[in-house]
Amino acid sequence: MGIRQQKADIEIRALNNLFHSYKLASTGFYENIELLGINVQDSILIWIAPDSGNTFIGELLNQEKKLIRFDIDCDELFLSEIEFIEAQKKNSPLNKAALMLFDSINSIT
Repeated sequence: MGIRQQKADIEIRALNNLFHSYKLASTGFYENIELLGINVQDSILIWIAPDSGNTFIGELLNQEKKLIRFDIDCDELFLSEIEFIEAQKKNSPLNKAALMLFDSINSIT
């Protein structure tokens, strides 16, 4: 594994420690992402960034191992969106690290 991939692996694990402990964003973020059908504990967050207002954008692997781009409004569910992303986007170091983490977590259960 190259240095770039090792850094991505460390970053993904740290990010998901916060994500899975519900410490990464507001309660509204978690409530709305779950109402859109994403199981937080069985998903792997790839990246997240604040957008305008109380909104977050990012990408994750959902519980079905599907790559999803999201735009979550923490205040208004009807303003939140998720979009499935084509497979060719899975080749970045962060996406590879997310896939490895997903596989390691799901091989335990």
